Amino acid sequence: MRKVFVGLVAVAMAVGATACFGKAPATSEVEAKFSKILRNTKVTSVRESGVVGLYEVIAGPNVFYYSPEGEGHLIFGQIVNKDGQNLTAAVQQKLRDEYAKVQEERAVEMLKSLPLDQAVTVGNGPNTIIEFTDPDCPYCRKVDEFLSKRTDITRHVFLFPLESIHPASRAKSVFILSSKDKAKAFREVFAGKYDRALPISASDLSKYPAENNQVNAGIKIGQELGVQGTPMLFVNGKMVNGADFNKIQQLLKSKPS
Repeated sequence: MRKVFVGLVAVAMAVGATACFGKAPATSEVEAKFSKILRNTKVTSVRESGVVGLYEVIAGPNVFYYSPEGEGHLIFGQIVNKDGQNLTAAVQQKLRDEYAKVQEERAVEMLKSLPLDQAVTVGNGPNTIIEFTDPDCPYCRKVDEFLSKRTDITRHVFLFPLESIHPASRAKSVFILSSKDKAKAFREVFAGKYDRALPISASDLSKYPAENNQVNAGIKIGQELGVQGTPMLFVNGKMVNGADFNKIQQLLKSKPS
């Protein structure tokens, strides 16, 4: 669903001036009505937002605003109070921090038993990095460029092509996995060598069932770890979401466990 950003305070004031809310509905009623709009969204909590008639609905790491009046209205946007404080941003940051902590704790045990034979291994240094990456993701390429300059890491790379936005990423992933020297092919692909002409096209993919299965296995592993976008890294067991070079650098300074 496309996000629509609106001036929530102004909207809420207008609603308050033209409607009579009467007794506020119970949060359970609000949740039940909200769930009819986003049917597959598991609600974590519901509370009054501080704006009359508007409720803050938390669903995992996401925050929504919902007005149950009439048929109900779902609003995507930010609430800013009279002091200029972005109340939504504060809630979102808290949710992101909590979600990341739970996700990392859950991943710790899973990382111990990952099938690293399904990954492409690059380097042999004492620091261990497990990556989920897309060959055509520009941020993934920046991470690769950054890491390729270091000799103190061993990278276990699971290819995680996001085909909906990078149509050639699966073909590039299959090419890497079908190569005799996978590490070399990986570096060449991420350096852009095959951006104009790839030895394997989308029409050739059916000829590589084993490599396709390996890509699918990497995607499944990533999804089980909570990977929703690329790059996602685990540096010496600590999660790094995105191309956060400062955090990667900091974690590489610590002694590998």
